[in-house]
Amino acid sequence: MSTKWERTHRRLLDVAHAMVSDRPEHLVTMEQVAKGAGISRQALYNHFPSKNHLMVAVVDDVHQVHDGDVSLEAINDHDHPHDSLRAAARRSMTHHHHLYPAGRSLLSHRRHDDTVAAAHDARRQRRRSAHLKLAQRLHSGGSLRDGLDPDTAADLIDMLHSMEVYEMLVIDGGWDPDDYENELFEVTKRVVLEPSLH
Repeated sequence: MSTKWERTHRRLLDVAHAMVSDRPEHLVTMEQVAKGAGISRQALYNHFPSKNHLMVAVVDDVHQVHDGDVSLEAINDHDHPHDSLRAAARRSMTHHHHLYPAGRSLLSHRRHDDTVAAAHDARRQRRRSAHLKLAQRLHSGGSLRDGLDPDTAADLIDMLHSMEVYEMLVIDGGWDPDDYENELFEVTKRVVLEPSLH
């Protein structure tokens, strides 16, 4: 059975997520989040010492809830290169779709706030580690493009699957998410696989 503190913490995460999904993060104040959760602003600060701490927690929470659709580790559960890259594209589309409303604030704050930078770097390292494992599997199976080493392939996959690319194409460019997923698969395939597998 959850404690009162845990229930309040959960409510704060839900309220903050709903607010940043409805409008840009810079228009959401700590006072609004506290009011929406039915607590004082001081009580909110007892849970989260700053707005950036709150946003990092919201992103972590969304990540845990929605990563189960296609987990990062699951992209390496396939035998055929196409299946692995398709799973990676599917995972990026669903992950960014759910994470972007809260995660967009971290894109801008990560260069100026140590808490945000540490959270962003931890997620990026986890993502790159999975992409490196994928690239190493492709290399050992003879599927990687000739002359492309696994480290470079992992960097390329990581770049193509970044939230920044999703933002540029889907959010700013108006792409349909399904088109983004399909084109991400096609481009990644052509960038890292040897031509006979295109």
